[in-house]
Amino acid sequence: MKSTTILFFAVVLFISACNNIPGNKQSMDVMENMDEGNVDGSVTIKKYLIKSGVITYETRMKTLSVDLKYKSMVYFDNFGMKECKDTYDGNELGESYLSDGKYLYQVSHKTKEVYKTGAATHGTEPKFNWDKVSQKDKDSGIAIKLPHEIIAGKDCEVYLIKTDIATAKYAGWKNISMLLEVKSAGGTSVLKAIEVEIGPVPAEKFKLPAGYKLR
Repeated sequence: MKSTTILFFAVVLFISACNNIPGNKQSMDVMENMDEGNVDGSVTIKKYLIKSGVITYETRMKTLSVDLKYKSMVYFDNFGMKECKDTYDGNELGESYLSDGKYLYQVSHKTKEVYKTGAATHGTEPKFNWDKVSQKDKDSGIAIKLPHEIIAGKDCEVYLIKTDIATAKYAGWKNISMLLEVKSAGGTSVLKAIEVEIGPVPAEKFKLPAGYKLR
């Protein structure tokens, strides 16, 4: 793989790991987004503004030497505190990234192995939240608000982040990430929602598969 390709994928991974915001502002604990006022005096954590559903995404990564396209499906419940991301190799389920509300797990369906990767502080997916972008970045022009766009039938909020090595465009609906488009000298990467289904999700989606070996 050429060096530009390696740099490009490093940029994509870096931006995703930072949960989409320079300075890691958006990766702050979702405990900041608790709704107050339950009758029993407790609080309910809400990552998303929708209780449960399934988002189908299409990912396209293209460089001079790589052209990848694949589908993933994100199932969520309890307002995003439980999540499961299934990634497909063609029509075959390859891997799942699972948050049961307490821990994160990486699941390989090909080898039937499960790896416990840490606490489920932020779930499997980044939360979309323009309000968490620092005012400094907004004032400097690093972060730019764009007009709304319709993605998968939803009216999405959109913004752009510009850095020296890449630009990243984000869109979201009800705090759910609907688009991540990264462009750099090495190529482009686009993760885009193509279908949204709102409604109950089977509890089994947030449980470890039976018969798999936990590493």
